[in-house]
Amino acid sequence: MNDTKKKILETAFSLLIEKGYNGVSIGDIANKLNIARSLPYKYFKSKNDIFYETFKYYFYDRFFYGVDDFSTLNLDTFIDLILDRMIEIIKNLKSVNISVFDYNSLYILALKNEPRFSDYMTAQMKKSEIIIDNAVKNGEIKKGISPNFIQRVLLDIWGRTSSLGSNNDDAKLKDLLEDIKTFKQLVKGEI
Repeated sequence: MNDTKKKILETAFSLLIEKGYNGVSIGDIANKLNIARSLPYKYFKSKNDIFYETFKYYFYDRFFYGVDDFSTLNLDTFIDLILDRMIEIIKNLKSVNISVFDYNSLYILALKNEPRFSDYMTAQMKKSEIIIDNAVKNGEIKKGISPNFIQRVLLDIWGRTSSLGSNNDDAKLKDLLEDIKTFKQLVKGEI
């Protein structure tokens, strides 16, 4: 990704966190970057395109960079990949003083206000279904456990990251990691 384009996305993201979905303009982005108001239009057609690309990058693409073929991932690798990237993102948010709650709140607003992003995320979630279906076929998942159950529980566990950002972050993160470990053992039939 071009450096200027990346800076525009970074700035849009920080302003979206700070001001909310309806509180950010192209002028705000240009002013914060100290660039001409017209420069973002060199890379994006509109403010909505900037937001859409920002949402894709910050809410999905950062989790799965480097993964080209989801059908080759087993369930353990998939869960570990998401967990590692989730921890990395949480640490990055803390380093720039953004609460995980605000991050997740913006995600909800993105789904609600940007139909293209909602469609994009729906399509991306289908990739996890491929991994779960393969895990069932390959015997990674104990018989009788519904693939839909697995997907819902994983979403619930990862959704708990929104509670991180308070004084007990380390304890909550430890509990989250322990729950993921237990869940992996449960679906394999190890417990």
